Amino acid sequence: MLSRALAPQVEAAERLRPIPLLDWQRMVMDEAARFNVLSVGRRSGKTYLCQDLAEGPALAGLPVAWYAPTYKDMLEVWRDVRHRLYPVTKRVSVQDHRIELDSGGVIEFWSLENRDAGRGRKYARAVIDEAAMIPRLMEVFSLVIRPTLIDYTGDAWFPSTPRGLNDFWLMYRLGMDPTEPDWYCYSAPSSVNPTLPDGELDAARRTMTDLRYRQEILAEFVDMVGSVFRNVDECATATARPPEDGHRYVAGVDLAISGDHTVVVVLDVSDPKAPRQVYLDRWTGVPWPVQLDRIAETASAYHVDMLEVDRTGLGDRPFEELGDRLPGRQLWGVAFNNANKQGMVQALALALEQGSLAILPDPVQVGELKAYEADRLPSGKFTYSAPGGQHDDCVSALMLAYDAASSEPWGPAAY
Repeated sequence: MLSRALAPQVEAAERLRPIPLLDWQRMVMDEAARFNVLSVGRRSGKTYLCQDLAEGPALAGLPVAWYAPTYKDMLEVWRDVRHRLYPVTKRVSVQDHRIELDSGGVIEFWSLENRDAGRGRKYARAVIDEAAMIPRLMEVFSLVIRPTLIDYTGDAWFPSTPRGLNDFWLMYRLGMDPTEPDWYCYSAPSSVNPTLPDGELDAARRTMTDLRYRQEILAEFVDMVGSVFRNVDECATATARPPEDGHRYVAGVDLAISGDHTVVVVLDVSDPKAPRQVYLDRWTGVPWPVQLDRIAETASAYHVDMLEVDRTGLGDRPFEELGDRLPGRQLWGVAFNNANKQGMVQALALALEQGSLAILPDPVQVGELKAYEADRLPSGKFTYSAPGGQHDDCVSALMLAYDAASSEPWGPAAY
């Protein structure tokens, strides 16, 4: 491995305070092959390891590349490394994100938002940080990064928390294959970092779904496609109830666009730790004025504290008209995007998995929840929706209602 060939370090290294390595970090450096895939949990210390890996060849006078999935990811590490190497730095190019050391070594930082980043360079080592987040990782490595390592017979490191069964997983499997001696893999949970505060990982378990915990903390490769909502039948124990004095309510509304259904869901949040669904209404083919009247009547009957409405693709007019029908009520319009939808999906999934939300055993609603899918994008992120040709209106309304229930104290009205 390249790092063994670098000892002893150049004199300049003595002017730096050594990065304190953990036991697992020292172990993987001792066991490493040419291409090293590290699947480790969040806050395990992978970034500090990679900083040490980048410094070693550079201090010995060799060129090193640091790749990150996005410019933002790259910028944070660039600042840290630049500050740390200041005592042994000869020249810095802020524009090119290039650090030249007194030893003659160089570290160049690249964002793989440009998939051709670093093409034409030559490096003794490449660090591909958060590798699981890089779209088409195998292709980028084979066509762009791997050729830059030829001149120095350089090595590469792929540290990351896993993101499903994507290219990072395929690379990890190469490390498990005895017929691929150039590849090494290592997996460890976040707990390999003994400096984490006591109880923090247990606290994380209470606020994450089982699959998310296994992926983010235990560093397991889990395929979450199709496994969005679990424990649905066990949570379908609520009964429809009329408005009751002294109770507090919130509602979620998914407004119909052509071919879909408008759905209204009301949750009783009198016990904020155990909200219960008490109302579900669903219809299609109804004119806008009648729909808005129907929604307003339900919200008024239950004296809802917050009405959260899907406004995606509908503009402002429906919400202005609904606001006119509900003076003094809190009305919040949500335009779904991948980021806020993912947060709502995960919050609802966690509530169902933990059994903290009771829902009505309505067969349409239960069926939509069970069928709801996650599709993995090339970036490793997920999109959420009903299977092709099916509806998810009940799911959307329930997500919005649960989001409203989680937003107390409620803020000012928004349209």
